[in-house]
Amino acid sequence: MTMATKAIKAAAPPAKTTAGKTAAAKKKKPAGKTTAAARGGLRVRMYRVGFGDFFLMTVPTRHGPRHILIDCGVHAGNIKSMPACVKDLVEVTGRKLALVIVTHYHADHLSGFATQAGEFEQFEVEAVWITNRLDPKNGGAVKIKTQIHALATHLRLQLAARQDLDGAQALAMAENALGVAGGSNDRAMALVTSGFRNKPPVHYYEAGDTAELPPSLRGALTAQILGPAPKDAAADFTASDNKAEQYLAAVEDQGLPSA
Repeated sequence: MTMATKAIKAAAPPAKTTAGKTAAAKKKKPAGKTTAAARGGLRVRMYRVGFGDFFLMTVPTRHGPRHILIDCGVHAGNIKSMPACVKDLVEVTGRKLALVIVTHYHADHLSGFATQAGEFEQFEVEAVWITNRLDPKNGGAVKIKTQIHALATHLRLQLAARQDLDGAQALAMAENALGVAGGSNDRAMALVTSGFRNKPPVHYYEAGDTAELPPSLRGALTAQILGPAPKDAAADFTASDNKAEQYLAAVEDQGLPSA
């Protein structure tokens, strides 16, 4: 149910001429800190937040660098660096993003949008891409999301009192599905879909869909949607003998078994 994308090689920026420069101007600059973006290349930055995903891709275009944010979350192993990382994101991007991509509904991919909502509400974003398993207009997507949320809630209530390692690990997985630690997943999704300053268009995609790139990225790169699987081929929506979905439905209706 995770959305996966593949960025194809970015188009080369226009060549720059050096005609008319003096010999002094052509002298090699002193060694210093440079980035791929500054040299006209594609740069991918992975922010260190703990157990989570927070990626910033900077794409060279003929109008200058443009930025793509892929997920923003942390769950287990939180090293409390999210505020500082988002502050760096603000400084690098100037609160302007060409594209925000949300791969799926887990705290380790979403929580930063909730805990740092005050910062993100000031961002201007051209477009948002989200897995179609979170499309509120799709009945199957809404159903399975509700079932997973119900199961995780039941598990959290039953596992909270356990002291053993297995119980702690299972509790962590349940809480990751809910986003209860540091900001709910629902609050994060509300920010991503309607909380940015300019209310950008939101697109829900599955594998094989033709992605609509925001204007500033057209001609600079192409993208392919690799996942999730198409709904008409995915067992989580169509298979009548899907045991996982049947179990989720039973939990939603009857609660967890006693043993």
